[in-house]
Amino acid sequence: MAFMQTQPFPQIIEAEKTAPVPLRLSLGSAIVLGLHKAAMEVAPTTLYTMLGDRCMGACRFCAQARDSTADPRLLSRVIWPAFDLEDVLSRLDGAPMVRRICVQTLRYPGLPADLVALVERIRAVNPQPISVCMNPVQPEWLVRLKAAGVERVGVGLDCATEEIFRQVKPGFHWDRYHQFLEEIMRIFGQASVHLIVGLGESDEALLHKIQEVHDQGFSVALFA
Repeated sequence: MAFMQTQPFPQIIEAEKTAPVPLRLSLGSAIVLGLHKAAMEVAPTTLYTMLGDRCMGACRFCAQARDSTADPRLLSRVIWPAFDLEDVLSRLDGAPMVRRICVQTLRYPGLPADLVALVERIRAVNPQPISVCMNPVQPEWLVRLKAAGVERVGVGLDCATEEIFRQVKPGFHWDRYHQFLEEIMRIFGQASVHLIVGLGESDEALLHKIQEVHDQGFSVALFA
């Protein structure tokens, strides 16, 4: 199946739309579902999807940022081709190799409602745990996501220090991210903090941040 050009995701939740509806998958996930043919030594058991066409954010390190000149198919050096949503859901229906489904989100108007709708569609065809990674939203959306079937929410804090955060994530707010983590913990009972190694932090600062969020009860996922 040929890759589709990405289009704005809100088409997914408008039932009256008849045009092909794209959903982005990591290349490995597309191979696992049989939507792309390629050799793979070890098949992932987590299905990685991406929600959104282009991010409104301007994170200096991200290929999906609104002003990035990088290949728009990329995120974290991984290719994310787009496929018709119905094709993805039909392959997900009863897929025994998938043990978890992770939805990576971009920042754009209408995201929270689109995310709830996508989770509901996925949950209707596959019972495996669903994780989402997202920027801060109002707490009521967390309640709706949990009701839709989300098990865990991760947050891309990305930076070990507030100084670096302000330099590489303009338009976002350090304190709001930490408040959002507390809101997630209150609603879900668990939360994940995503940190990127190599944004200019010292080893000491990185270790300090990892220990800090661990002491607060959050799990940590490291990226580089």
